[in-house]
Amino acid sequence: MAPDDKDTLTLYQRALGPRFDVLPAVLHQFHGNQRGGTAAGAVSIIRGDGVVRNLAAELLRLPRAGKDVAITVEIRVDGVGETWCRCFGGCRLITRQWLDRSFIVEQAGPLRLWFHVEASSIGMRFDSMRCTLFGILMPNPMAFRVAAVVTGMAESWWVDVEIFAPMLGSLVRYEGEVFPN
Repeated sequence: MAPDDKDTLTLYQRALGPRFDVLPAVLHQFHGNQRGGTAAGAVSIIRGDGVVRNLAAELLRLPRAGKDVAITVEIRVDGVGETWCRCFGGCRLITRQWLDRSFIVEQAGPLRLWFHVEASSIGMRFDSMRCTLFGILMPNPMAFRVAAVVTGMAESWWVDVEIFAPMLGSLVRYEGEVFPN
């Protein structure tokens, strides 16, 4: 990674700085591709219990529960950020990511989350630190949260993602193995 050439660095190279170089090879290569990338695998999805949680998950277009659900990921780079298209079976979840200081910001519709990302030789950990809804900063008890861990393996990575809603708790959790194409 060329430390002074910000125009050629990917979003994750800019966000992680020198820590990017400690990532497992499969994650380093995938997130170091200036053209974006695609990946596919299978995940198990668990929805939170109850009608209200399921209604909230449906309104947010989160994937439905299932075992060995096919997942595809397509990342499109546009220079200042990335568009992530995740498809869980037939359920598409499209988000936008960009850098704000040292945080990766991810937007899904009117919801924006600021992530602190830790990088290690094992993988990455994403912890949401701030949330806005329709541009309004949500106080912590009222904020949506996402916790995610990506663990690099020899030729793939393991994802473990959980999405929480204010006062409802866990809406959905998915985990499984993803392979770059």
